[in-house]
Amino acid sequence: MKILFIVQGEGRGHLTQAISMAQILRKEGHELVGVLVGKSEHRSLPEFFQRRMCVPIETFESPNFLPTSHGHPAGLLKSISYNILHLSRFWKSIRFIHSYIRNSQADLVINFYELLTGFTYALHRPSVPMVCVAHQYIFLHPDYEFPPENPISLFLLRLFTRMTAIGSKRKLALSIRPMKDVAEENMRVVPPLLRDEVFHTEVSAGDYLHGYLWCQLILSNAVMLMMQHYMGLGILQMNSIYTVSIRIFPAIRL
Repeated sequence: MKILFIVQGEGRGHLTQAISMAQILRKEGHELVGVLVGKSEHRSLPEFFQRRMCVPIETFESPNFLPTSHGHPAGLLKSISYNILHLSRFWKSIRFIHSYIRNSQADLVINFYELLTGFTYALHRPSVPMVCVAHQYIFLHPDYEFPPENPISLFLLRLFTRMTAIGSKRKLALSIRPMKDVAEENMRVVPPLLRDEVFHTEVSAGDYLHGYLWCQLILSNAVMLMMQHYMGLGILQMNSIYTVSIRIFPAIRL
Protein backbone atom coordinates (compact mmCIF):
# COMPACT_ATOMS: atom_id res chain seq x y z
CA MET A 1 0.00 0.00 0.00
CA LYS A 2 1.24 3.52 -0.84
CA ILE A 3 0.82 5.94 2.04
CA LEU A 4 1.11 9.72 2.37
CA PHE A 5 1.77 11.41 5.73
CA ILE A 6 0.50 14.90 6.59
CA VAL A 7 1.95 16.13 9.88
CA GLN A 8 1.32 19.10 12.14
CA GLY A 9 4.71 20.73 12.67
CA GLU A 10 3.90 22.46 15.97
CA GLY A 11 6.26 21.10 18.59
CA ARG A 12 7.99 17.77 18.02
CA GLY A 13 5.48 15.15 19.21
CA HIS A 14 3.64 14.58 15.94
CA LEU A 15 6.92 14.52 14.01
CA THR A 16 8.35 11.75 16.20
CA GLN A 17 5.06 9.84 15.97
CA ALA A 18 5.36 10.01 12.19
CA ILE A 19 8.88 8.56 12.39
CA SER A 20 7.58 5.67 14.51
CA MET A 21 4.63 5.03 12.20
CA ALA A 22 6.93 4.99 9.18
CA GLN A 23 9.08 2.30 10.82
CA ILE A 24 6.00 0.17 11.59
CA LEU A 25 4.54 0.49 8.09
CA ARG A 26 7.81 -0.28 6.32
CA LYS A 27 8.21 -3.45 8.37
CA GLU A 28 4.80 -4.53 7.09
CA GLY A 29 5.86 -3.94 3.48
CA HIS A 30 4.05 -0.64 2.88
CA GLU A 31 5.56 2.29 0.98
CA LEU A 32 5.72 5.87 2.23
CA VAL A 33 5.40 8.03 -0.88
CA GLY A 34 5.73 11.47 0.69
CA VAL A 35 5.42 13.66 3.76
CA LEU A 36 3.72 17.05 4.06
CA VAL A 37 4.42 19.16 7.15
CA GLY A 38 2.53 22.24 8.29
CA LYS A 39 4.91 25.05 9.23
CA SER A 40 4.99 28.74 10.08
CA GLU A 41 7.58 31.49 10.28
CA HIS A 42 7.83 30.76 14.02
CA ARG A 43 8.98 27.15 13.65
CA SER A 44 11.37 25.29 11.39
CA LEU A 45 11.53 21.66 10.37
CA PRO A 46 14.16 19.91 12.52
CA GLU A 47 17.08 18.20 10.82
CA PHE A 48 16.51 14.90 12.66
CA PHE A 49 13.07 14.53 11.05
CA GLN A 50 14.35 15.18 7.55
CA ARG A 51 17.13 12.64 8.09
CA ARG A 52 14.88 9.89 9.43
CA MET A 53 11.96 9.98 6.99
CA CYS A 54 14.00 9.05 3.88
CA VAL A 55 11.30 10.37 1.48
CA PRO A 56 10.55 13.74 -0.12
CA ILE A 57 9.26 16.26 2.43
CA GLU A 58 7.19 19.28 1.43
CA THR A 59 6.04 22.06 3.75
CA PHE A 60 3.05 24.40 3.69
CA GLU A 61 1.81 27.36 5.73
CA SER A 62 -0.38 26.23 8.61
CA PRO A 63 -2.19 27.92 11.55
CA ASN A 64 -0.24 28.06 14.80
CA PHE A 65 -0.15 29.56 18.26
CA LEU A 66 2.05 32.63 18.49
CA PRO A 67 4.99 32.53 20.92
CA THR A 68 5.90 35.65 22.87
CA SER A 69 9.39 36.98 23.40
CA HIS A 70 9.44 35.11 26.72
CA GLY A 71 8.56 31.80 25.12
CA HIS A 72 5.03 31.51 26.45
CA PRO A 73 2.11 30.97 24.06
CA ALA A 74 0.34 34.20 23.17
CA GLY A 75 -3.30 34.66 24.09
CA LEU A 76 -5.83 32.55 22.23
CA LEU A 77 -7.58 35.60 20.75
CA LYS A 78 -4.28 37.05 19.53
CA SER A 79 -3.37 33.77 17.85
CA ILE A 80 -6.82 33.49 16.25
CA SER A 81 -6.61 37.07 14.98
CA TYR A 82 -3.16 36.45 13.51
CA ASN A 83 -4.33 33.31 11.71
CA ILE A 84 -7.44 35.06 10.34
CA LEU A 85 -5.23 37.78 8.85
CA HIS A 86 -3.28 35.07 7.01
CA LEU A 87 -6.28 33.15 5.67
CA SER A 88 -5.13 33.64 2.08
CA ARG A 89 -1.98 31.65 2.83
CA PHE A 90 -4.03 28.83 4.29
CA TRP A 91 -6.37 28.67 1.29
CA LYS A 92 -3.26 28.25 -0.83
CA SER A 93 -2.08 25.48 1.50
CA ILE A 94 -5.42 23.67 1.22
CA ARG A 95 -5.19 23.73 -2.57
CA PHE A 96 -1.61 22.47 -2.34
CA ILE A 97 -2.59 19.58 -0.04
CA HIS A 98 -5.44 18.57 -2.33
CA SER A 99 -3.22 18.67 -5.41
CA TYR A 100 -0.48 16.68 -3.69
CA ILE A 101 -2.90 13.98 -2.54
CA ARG A 102 -4.35 13.71 -6.05
CA ASN A 103 -0.92 13.42 -7.71
CA SER A 104 0.76 11.21 -5.11
CA GLN A 105 -1.03 8.00 -6.18
CA ALA A 106 -1.36 7.22 -2.47
CA ASP A 107 -3.82 4.56 -1.33
CA LEU A 108 -4.11 6.07 2.15
CA VAL A 109 -3.48 9.41 3.87
CA ILE A 110 -2.41 9.39 7.52
CA ASN A 111 -3.01 12.74 9.18
CA PHE A 112 -1.08 13.60 12.35
CA TYR A 113 -3.41 16.28 13.77
CA GLU A 114 -2.97 18.83 10.99
CA LEU A 115 -5.98 21.15 10.87
CA LEU A 116 -5.73 22.01 7.17
CA THR A 117 -5.97 18.33 6.23
CA GLY A 118 -9.43 18.25 7.78
CA PHE A 119 -10.37 21.41 5.88
CA THR A 120 -9.04 19.87 2.65
CA TYR A 121 -11.29 16.85 3.08
CA ALA A 122 -14.24 19.08 3.98
CA LEU A 123 -13.87 21.32 0.92
CA HIS A 124 -12.41 19.05 -1.79
CA ARG A 125 -13.43 15.56 -0.59
CA PRO A 126 -10.40 13.63 -1.92
CA SER A 127 -11.15 10.04 -2.91
CA VAL A 128 -8.16 8.72 -0.95
CA PRO A 129 -9.28 7.50 2.52
CA MET A 130 -7.77 9.21 5.57
CA VAL A 131 -6.83 7.86 9.00
CA CYS A 132 -6.04 10.34 11.80
CA VAL A 133 -3.43 9.62 14.48
CA ALA A 134 -2.78 11.64 17.67
CA HIS A 135 -3.09 11.38 21.42
CA GLN A 136 -5.45 14.38 21.29
CA TYR A 137 -8.27 12.22 19.86
CA ILE A 138 -8.64 10.67 23.30
CA PHE A 139 -10.20 14.04 24.25
CA LEU A 140 -13.27 12.91 22.30
CA HIS A 141 -13.61 9.71 24.34
CA PRO A 142 -16.69 9.72 26.60
CA ASP A 143 -14.71 8.19 29.49
CA TYR A 144 -11.81 10.64 29.32
CA GLU A 145 -11.75 12.86 32.41
CA PHE A 146 -10.39 16.38 32.07
CA PRO A 147 -8.90 18.27 34.98
CA PRO A 148 -10.86 21.36 36.08
CA GLU A 149 -10.83 23.74 33.13
CA ASN A 150 -12.72 26.61 31.56
CA PRO A 151 -15.67 25.01 29.69
CA ILE A 152 -15.15 27.36 26.74
CA SER A 153 -11.52 26.26 26.44
CA LEU A 154 -12.58 22.60 26.54
CA PHE A 155 -15.21 23.22 23.89
CA LEU A 156 -12.67 24.91 21.61
CA LEU A 157 -10.14 22.13 22.19
CA ARG A 158 -12.64 19.42 21.25
CA LEU A 159 -13.85 21.47 18.28
CA PHE A 160 -10.30 21.90 16.98
CA THR A 161 -9.69 18.17 17.42
CA ARG A 162 -12.83 17.27 15.48
CA MET A 163 -11.94 19.66 12.66
CA THR A 164 -8.56 17.97 12.14
CA ALA A 165 -10.42 14.70 11.47
CA ILE A 166 -13.16 15.87 9.10
CA GLY A 167 -13.71 13.19 6.47
CA SER A 168 -11.56 10.58 8.22
CA LYS A 169 -12.40 6.88 8.10
CA ARG A 170 -10.77 6.19 11.46
CA LYS A 171 -9.30 8.04 14.43
CA LEU A 172 -6.44 6.30 16.26
CA ALA A 173 -6.33 7.79 19.76
CA LEU A 174 -2.95 7.18 21.39
CA SER A 175 -3.28 6.37 25.09
CA ILE A 176 -0.97 5.10 27.82
CA ARG A 177 -3.87 3.24 29.48
CA PRO A 178 -6.39 0.85 27.93
CA MET A 179 -9.78 2.32 27.05
CA LYS A 180 -12.63 0.95 25.00
CA ASP A 181 -13.04 1.82 21.31
CA VAL A 182 -15.82 4.27 20.46
CA ALA A 183 -17.76 3.17 17.38
CA GLU A 184 -19.80 6.35 17.01
CA GLU A 185 -16.55 8.36 16.79
CA ASN A 186 -14.85 5.83 14.48
CA MET A 187 -12.22 5.76 17.20
CA ARG A 188 -9.81 3.02 18.17
CA VAL A 189 -7.67 3.47 21.26
CA VAL A 190 -4.12 2.26 20.68
CA PRO A 191 -0.82 2.39 22.61
CA PRO A 192 1.63 5.27 22.05
CA LEU A 193 3.89 5.07 18.99
CA LEU A 194 7.50 4.33 19.96
CA ARG A 195 10.55 4.27 17.73
CA ASP A 196 12.55 1.07 17.37
CA GLU A 197 15.52 2.44 19.29
CA VAL A 198 13.41 2.88 22.41
CA PHE A 199 13.11 -0.90 22.72
CA HIS A 200 16.88 -1.35 22.41
CA THR A 201 17.97 1.41 24.78
CA GLU A 202 19.88 0.31 27.87
CA VAL A 203 18.28 1.80 30.97
CA SER A 204 20.48 2.88 33.86
CA ALA A 205 19.79 4.59 37.16
CA GLY A 206 20.93 8.18 37.61
CA ASP A 207 20.20 11.45 39.37
CA TYR A 208 18.66 13.17 36.36
CA LEU A 209 15.51 15.07 35.56
CA HIS A 210 14.31 14.59 32.00
CA GLY A 211 11.70 16.74 30.30
CA TYR A 212 10.26 17.61 26.90
CA LEU A 213 9.84 21.21 25.76
CA TRP A 214 7.52 22.00 22.86
CA CYS A 215 9.29 25.26 22.02
CA GLN A 216 12.96 26.19 22.29
CA LEU A 217 12.05 29.66 23.54
CA ILE A 218 10.76 28.31 26.86
CA LEU A 219 14.01 26.47 27.66
CA SER A 220 15.50 29.21 29.84
CA ASN A 221 12.28 29.65 31.83
CA ALA A 222 11.94 25.90 32.39
CA VAL A 223 15.51 25.65 33.62
CA MET A 224 15.04 28.56 36.01
CA LEU A 225 11.86 27.00 37.46
CA MET A 226 13.60 23.67 38.04
CA MET A 227 16.63 25.28 39.61
CA GLN A 228 14.40 27.18 42.05
CA HIS A 229 13.29 23.82 43.51
CA TYR A 230 16.73 22.25 43.83
CA MET A 231 20.04 23.07 45.49
CA GLY A 232 23.40 22.16 44.07
CA LEU A 233 25.23 22.33 40.79
CA GLY A 234 23.18 21.90 37.62
CA ILE A 235 24.67 20.53 34.43
CA LEU A 236 22.51 21.27 31.41
CA GLN A 237 22.37 19.13 28.30
CA MET A 238 20.09 19.83 25.33
CA ASN A 239 19.73 17.94 22.07
CA SER A 240 18.16 18.79 18.73
CA ILE A 241 14.57 18.06 19.78
CA TYR A 242 14.66 20.39 22.80
CA THR A 243 14.93 17.63 25.35
CA VAL A 244 16.69 18.85 28.44
CA SER A 245 18.42 16.90 31.20
CA ILE A 246 19.69 18.47 34.41
CA ARG A 247 21.91 16.62 36.83
CA ILE A 248 21.58 17.76 40.44
CA PHE A 249 24.41 17.60 42.99
CA PRO A 250 23.01 16.94 45.54
CA ALA A 251 19.33 16.41 44.68
CA ILE A 252 17.88 18.25 47.66
CA ARG A 253 14.28 19.46 47.30
CA LEU A 254 13.59 22.86 48.87
